[in-house]
Amino acid sequence: WHSRIGTLRYADYAILDLDPGPESSFALVVQTARWIHEVMTELGLTGSVKTSGGRGMHVYLPLPPRTSFATARVVADLIAHHVNARHPTDTTLLRPLKQRPPNAVYVDVGQNDYGKSVAAAFSLRAREPGPVSTPLEWNELTESLDPTKFTIDSVLPDAKRRAEVWRQGLRRAIRLDHLTRKHRGSSTRPPSKGRA
Repeated sequence: WHSRIGTLRYADYAILDLDPGPESSFALVVQTARWIHEVMTELGLTGSVKTSGGRGMHVYLPLPPRTSFATARVVADLIAHHVNARHPTDTTLLRPLKQRPPNAVYVDVGQNDYGKSVAAAFSLRAREPGPVSTPLEWNELTESLDPTKFTIDSVLPDAKRRAEVWRQGLRRAIRLDHLTRKHRGSSTRPPSKGRA
C-alpha cells in the first residue's frame, strides 16, 4: 500500500512501475528508468528508483501530505506520457496485455489507485535465488546492471547504505504547483482522459 496507517486515504508517493514485454531486455527497462529520470530532472522533481525483484523496476516520487490517490496517478501519468511521447517504439502505455508490443516496456501508472500495492523496498521475492527489491542510486542505471545480483545474500551487507539512498530520494516531497507550472511550459501534450 502507498500510504501510512494513519492516512490510508492519501498517497505518500506516486509510482511508475516498469514492466518489460516478453521480448524486452532488462537493459531497455534500465534505459526507460533513465528516460524517466531525465523528465523528472527537467520538471524539477526528485525521487527514488529500485529493482522490483523481478524483471522490472519501480520509480517513486514523494508527495506532499494529504495528496489524493487520484493526484498521485496524474503525476505518474504526466511523466509516463512525456516519456512515451519521446520514445513511442520502446515504451507503451497500453494496459491490455494483448495490445502491448512484446519488445516494449509498459510504463504502468495504474498502481497508484487506492488499494493497489507493489513490492516494497527490500522485499524478498518468493523465488530462487532469493531476489530482493533493491534501492539504487541513479548513477547505477547502466547497461551492465544485472537485477539477479541483488539477492538476500548480496544485499544484506550493503542494506544500511542502500536504505539511506532510498530515504534521501524520498525525503523531500515534490511541489505540485511547481510541477504544474513546468508542465505548462512543456511542448508535450497533456495526458488524454480515459487512456491507461
